[in-house]
Amino acid sequence: MKKVSHFVIALIMAVAMVFPMVPKSVNAQSMSTSDRAFIDQLNAIITAFNLSCNNAELVLGPERLTFFTATSLGIPVSQLETQRQAFGVPTNVFIVSQIIGQSTGVPGSRVIQMFRTNPDFGQIALALNAPFRTTAVRFSTFSRVFDQQVGVQSGTVTITDQEAINALAKVIAAFLLSCDNLSMLLSNAALEQLILSRLAAETGTSLELIQQARVSRSDLRIGDFATLFLAANTLSAAELASLGLELQDVTLTTPLGIFRAMGANGIPVQILVSRMTVFQRIVRKGANSAAPAPGE
Repeated sequence: MKKVSHFVIALIMAVAMVFPMVPKSVNAQSMSTSDRAFIDQLNAIITAFNLSCNNAELVLGPERLTFFTATSLGIPVSQLETQRQAFGVPTNVFIVSQIIGQSTGVPGSRVIQMFRTNPDFGQIALALNAPFRTTAVRFSTFSRVFDQQVGVQSGTVTITDQEAINALAKVIAAFLLSCDNLSMLLSNAALEQLILSRLAAETGTSLELIQQARVSRSDLRIGDFATLFLAANTLSAAELASLGLELQDVTLTTPLGIFRAMGANGIPVQILVSRMTVFQRIVRKGANSAAPAPGE
């Protein structure tokens, strides 16, 4: 019975990863009250994000903004810059498309194509079945990174090394605690499969590659491995070291080691803090959806 339960949970997770790729029809005239509220609230969040993004581009410059965006998404900087130039849309439109794409499992290029037909990101997100709260958190964490770096650049924000290390330690501890709690909801095998599949979706890495990386770092608990992989994915996006090399770095298993590595690559700690905050929410939501009903 337990093997059947694990199969069902794996099937649910597989379907959940594919489902966002099928957009639903959005008809403004027959739209429900809840759908209208979704669109209005998300558009308000995106408007606030656009202000942060445009201000960051003005203060930090397009190149630095692209660097922060790439490392926040785990996409190589050169690849993201090539895509941005190829689409020829304003920077904020490009980044919003990437965020919605990551939130729905849809390529950012497809979101941009939809935007050109209907320039309403709220409607696009609704059509792509974007989870409202998680999508909203993504935008708020991006805004926090941009606003913080603008403050650092202008001298109005000062972040000490110890504050940065403490922020990392806090978010990592919260994630590991969440993993421990979820292990009581799911079996260890089911939780591991859930986290690995979510890592694949979140980082744009093939599940096979992640499973191979997991085997190579079987010395770590799944929560520690997920933390390491997100840190390595963030660092490799800066294109100063490969993902495989970063995954073997034993110093990336501690907040201090991560802090030093990110500092050496010019990546603000807040970027990984934001990514882990979002990832914890995604895993928790996935576990609650996949958990077997009482008595099963």
